[in-house]
Amino acid sequence: MLTEEELATQTLSEVLEESSFGKLVSSEKITKGLEIKFECLMPGYTDWFWQVTISKPTPKAQPTVSEINLLAAEDSLVAPPWVPWAERLAEYRKARKEQRESMKNEVEPEGDQSWVDVDENKMDEPVEIDLPELEPADANVEKSKDAKADSDDGGVKPPTKTTRTKRVKKTDDDNKDKKPDKGTKK
Repeated sequence: MLTEEELATQTLSEVLEESSFGKLVSSEKITKGLEIKFECLMPGYTDWFWQVTISKPTPKAQPTVSEINLLAAEDSLVAPPWVPWAERLAEYRKARKEQRESMKNEVEPEGDQSWVDVDENKMDEPVEIDLPELEPADANVEKSKDAKADSDDGGVKPPTKTTRTKRVKKTDDDNKDKKPDKGTKK
């Protein structure tokens, strides 16, 4: 019968390459089990550990592997905390608004101003649009004598609808005409 440390080592060697993990670092008892840490030898994971969680619900039960985790130490290089998109967008808009306000106070440079700032259209702020006044359409529009005739002139007509049963029957009829392959047996 294997000890918990031997079981953890055997499990890691089954899951990982032998060069991915190193010596036993620590072993800590938890409720109904044991957490065993091994050093991680993979490139880019300096100060990280492989943790194997062994569970043993009763003293007479066989130990079983519950989890294998790759954990960072306190001094390890990790990704920055996640910031929701709405917060990042709000920060960006605030910075752009401050930048636009500071640009208003500056003197406009002379010369060609052909480039356009991304936020120059101020999409994050409501914009009023002046529309020309339009005359209402006349409800008494006379139809020409050729209106019906013109509507049916030329153009490609869409195919008529077919039902699934017609398509299946056509496919079955096509398959009857084909000769069976020489490799198939009946």
